[in-house]
Amino acid sequence: MKISLEQLISEKRDLHILYLYMDDEEYKRQILTFIEEGIAAGEQVIVIENDKFTVELLKVLNSHLSSIELGAVHFVNSLYFYSSTGSYNPSAIFKYYQETIQPYVDKDILFRSWAHVEWPSANEPHHLVRDCEMAGDSLIKEHAFPQVCAYAKNRTPANLTKLLLETHSYILREEELSLCQRKSPM
Repeated sequence: MKISLEQLISEKRDLHILYLYMDDEEYKRQILTFIEEGIAAGEQVIVIENDKFTVELLKVLNSHLSSIELGAVHFVNSLYFYSSTGSYNPSAIFKYYQETIQPYVDKDILFRSWAHVEWPSANEPHHLVRDCEMAGDSLIKEHAFPQVCAYAKNRTPANLTKLLLETHSYILREEELSLCQRKSPM
């Protein structure tokens, strides 16, 4: 099954989407589209991103969005988000994620979220990634919002890619989504 991201979001809200990007330009194009389509749909957009890319994205967004539209985009520093306790800790990430989305949940405001997941090395313990993705999946289902998890394909080892495909419902490839084949129900 192949479908566009916006079409799927309009039909279903609880989406956990894996995006394995090939290069920075492709990544930037996809995230800008995600942000702009969210604004056009009247949603708030949470972007968990590193400082360097945040600056680049803001340059582009400032050039063609109004201040009101820009007010719907909320950047969260990904370095702090993923390692506020000094290391990759799924329970701390889950707690911070809950705190980040809670104001929108409390006020029944539609939102979408994009998280750029970066690793200092490919040797990170992958079971922690699985724990974090599963915890995120439960929040996505509970609060019915779309979440894209973006990983650099060239920095994601095959065993981690396999795990990510098992913990996400869809995979974004260019402009289309495909169902992931989950190993077991979440």
